[in-house]
Amino acid sequence: MATIGMHFGHDAGAALTDAGGYRVIEAERRLGLRHVCGGNGDFPRAAAEWLAELRERASSPVTGIAVADWYTPMCQVLPPALVELVNEDARWTATGGTGLADVVTRVIKPLDWPPAKGFGDITLTAVRHHYAHAALAYYTSGARKALVLALDGTANYAECGMVCLGDGDQLTPVMSFTNRTGPRFGLVYEALARRVHGSQFDTGKLLGLTATGECDASLLPVLRAMLVPQSARRASPDLFEPLDEDRLTGTALRYADTWWEYDPHSGGYLDAGLADSSDDDVVHSFGSVFPDEIRTADGRTTAVGTSPTSASAGTWPPPCRPPWSGT
Repeated sequence: MATIGMHFGHDAGAALTDAGGYRVIEAERRLGLRHVCGGNGDFPRAAAEWLAELRERASSPVTGIAVADWYTPMCQVLPPALVELVNEDARWTATGGTGLADVVTRVIKPLDWPPAKGFGDITLTAVRHHYAHAALAYYTSGARKALVLALDGTANYAECGMVCLGDGDQLTPVMSFTNRTGPRFGLVYEALARRVHGSQFDTGKLLGLTATGECDASLLPVLRAMLVPQSARRASPDLFEPLDEDRLTGTALRYADTWWEYDPHSGGYLDAGLADSSDDDVVHSFGSVFPDEIRTADGRTTAVGTSPTSASAGTWPPPCRPPWSGT
């Protein structure tokens, strides 16, 4: 039996897996547009052609199509049932460890989805975005047993990653990361990448997560609190070390004209707002721009992208000085 997978978000494409192996179609290579997504003008027509091409290349009948659940809303070829699932089914948004394995795939109806008409009787399955990432890593690795870690920016439900256990043909999700409570690697990464490079797409995710230069020790407590607030650390003491709050008293982040001081009750800076957020738009509103300044416990401030200043201390070394900066 053969299965085709499709992704409608940025870096969109389609893939076939059957007894003969894998065949992958990268949309940006076919259309000549970097980070192409399902909302680009040529995508709907091309996507139908890709499905037909993969069906013809399959060594056995295609019995299933899987679609990733993160998509570009302006996409014109989305299965209506996928849109309904993502927007209306609250059970699909579970992010806790309990029951996670039950909410990473869901069979949906292919009704009113023209690309499925040429396949006859198929099973259409929605796949959680980060479970799809983990599956690609595991099933193409050649390993038969592995711990799989997917770290990303953010997908639906403010999810930013997933941990899975691979054993033979089974890939079991055991933990979901969320930008609301942490570890919010994705939100911090995306915000910093946009602040420094203008876009998270221009960094390359591995490069964006790779440290360069020399770090200032006084900033580390702040960054640790940004990644995982104290509340999340208290809830999972076996997973995270507690923050040293003596080193956080007086620290703050500045967004535009507002300083967000460290809040000992939530154990973070923006967490009172993030905890009440119900969708990705609210989460992004707090993290779409990296803080303009970071104030450390000693009262000094670091303007992101420039040398930090203080009314009493003058200038001091920047937190991460790239080797090519020359200063």
